[in-house]
Amino acid sequence: MSEPGHPSPLTTHGRAAREQRCGAWTLTHAVYAPESRYPPHAHERPYLCLVLAGGFREEHRGRTEVAEAGSVVVMPAGQAHADLIAPGGARSFVLTFGGRPGELRPPGAWRVERGGPVTRAMLRIFSAARQGWLDEGTVEEALLGAADALSPPPRAACAAVAGRARDYLTAHRDQPLLLGAVAEALGVDRAYLARAFRRAFGCTMGEYRRLLRLQRAMGLVAEGTQLARAAAEAGYADQSHLARAFRGGLGVTAAAYRRLSAPPA
Repeated sequence: MSEPGHPSPLTTHGRAAREQRCGAWTLTHAVYAPESRYPPHAHERPYLCLVLAGGFREEHRGRTEVAEAGSVVVMPAGQAHADLIAPGGARSFVLTFGGRPGELRPPGAWRVERGGPVTRAMLRIFSAARQGWLDEGTVEEALLGAADALSPPPRAACAAVAGRARDYLTAHRDQPLLLGAVAEALGVDRAYLARAFRRAFGCTMGEYRRLLRLQRAMGLVAEGTQLARAAAEAGYADQSHLARAFRGGLGVTAAAYRRLSAPPA
């Protein structure tokens, strides 16, 4: 365990079930024990952490984010943070950057990305690694495809109102909220809110609500829930609706995601 605020050569404190190098990158499939606590620590290298199953709470400079299945933690080097693993534990795929000159890097701001191009990029890399055909070109191509989503965050004012909207949507994820209702609840103009949200997160609020539903489904599928039941519990009309959401949002089928997120043999 590293001292608070001091970089550690590790990018995860979970058990490394599988680890490999790909050029300058290190790829780790990590498993975390239920309710594990990691006091403030930092890491020597930046990384992206894709949550495959379960989840955890992460605190950074007074802010707390919940990373669930389908979330990607963007972690710059040297940023002190603390973690609390969920009661059911967690599994993740961590892509650590090696510091080679000219190498692609995540932006200089900690945050949690939920779904979208960053998750798809990490799933593509993870899938290639699991199937044994990963190379440097695949990693670079996948990260370049997510470059816009990994760009620096927006101006503080837009980021603040967008963050409030995101928190409101997350807290009311089971309700079919429309833009006007959220704007009224937050006391802001709906057009301004729509622009701020898209600028902050690279998607509309409707797309974000669908990402939240997909995250819920990803967690259920990773836990072994039958697909028809996972569809119903996540709010999809039926299993076919769930299948379309997985293919459209992640580029993989629900069954393929279950295999990818399974504990390493």
